[in-house]
Amino acid sequence: LKNKFMKKIPRDAEASNVLVGEVDFLDKPFVSFVRLAQATTLGGLTEVPVPTRFLFILLGPHGKTKAYNEIGRAIATLMTDDLFSDVAYKARDREDLIAGVDEFLDEVIVLPPGEWDPKIRIEPPKKVPSAEMRRVTSRTKFFRETDQCFMDK
Repeated sequence: LKNKFMKKIPRDAEASNVLVGEVDFLDKPFVSFVRLAQATTLGGLTEVPVPTRFLFILLGPHGKTKAYNEIGRAIATLMTDDLFSDVAYKARDREDLIAGVDEFLDEVIVLPPGEWDPKIRIEPPKKVPSAEMRRVTSRTKFFRETDQCFMDK
């Protein structure tokens, strides 16, 4: 199974590992987002031997398992997005990452959990914007906001 999976992974692929858990020794959550300078194979951390570039670690006190898992799912989803991934590679600080999350959320359609009546379901868009189109739109938005900041001063 691993061999079949490896055939589908691009040769230059890098992994993002999202680790969440509960511990006895913390009173409040500890969160860390790490970008390694060099992608490194971290033993058996990944299912297949792909070098890791990013680690997201969330440890917290007992009683919040579901919340920690949902945060982990959200981070994993972010890391699959081409634009956010680019931001994560280039981010200089926390603010750059937060701006990347904001950019991602600007494009996301959130659907509430629960039962859906298929008769009133929103149809998916006929055409999804490409990552390149999203990049162009994002740059245009950035320059508009930057120009506005300079005009305000």
